[in-house]
Amino acid sequence: MRTNFRKLSWGFLFVLLDIRLGFIDILPDFVGYLLILSALRQLDRHYPGYNKAWPAAVVLCLASLVPVGPQFNLLLQPLPPSPLWVGLTGLHQLLLLALVVAIFGTLTRHARSQGKIELANASRNRMRLFVLLQLALLFTLPYSLNTTDTVGFIIPLTILMLLAMILLVFLCRKAAKTFAGEYTGREH
Repeated sequence: MRTNFRKLSWGFLFVLLDIRLGFIDILPDFVGYLLILSALRQLDRHYPGYNKAWPAAVVLCLASLVPVGPQFNLLLQPLPPSPLWVGLTGLHQLLLLALVVAIFGTLTRHARSQGKIELANASRNRMRLFVLLQLALLFTLPYSLNTTDTVGFIIPLTILMLLAMILLVFLCRKAAKTFAGEYTGREH
């Protein structure tokens, strides 16, 4: 299980980081979602429930192949977001929310069932933080169509969201250490 939680952390890290050389993404989200899917398949063999995140991860993986984002004009200045872009971004955020809730809700139950209360509490609290921030971002998203004044609170909210994602990456690492070498469940 240690390998699978590490794979999960690497998957979230690939999704979180957007490092580009020109227009080429060095750490593509697609690879991150493949790592997450692989980890989920294996983790479900040790504890039931991880596969509940599978549908959201598959859709996010496929969606990551299609570049959908703000378009740029000839001077490489971003054009204002369109209703389609806002809708697709909202759908992406909802799917990411479903993915995180399914994975870390299961991790919370898994850890609690094994008596790993500290890990269970950390998983529950970090998941709640992510949910709160993601819902706040979803709430503010439609306003980005009507005004540019949203920058004052969207940027700090986005920074907090990135920190919440980093906390989830470290939580996966903590789970890898906590469950290192243990067999904790059923066999297929």
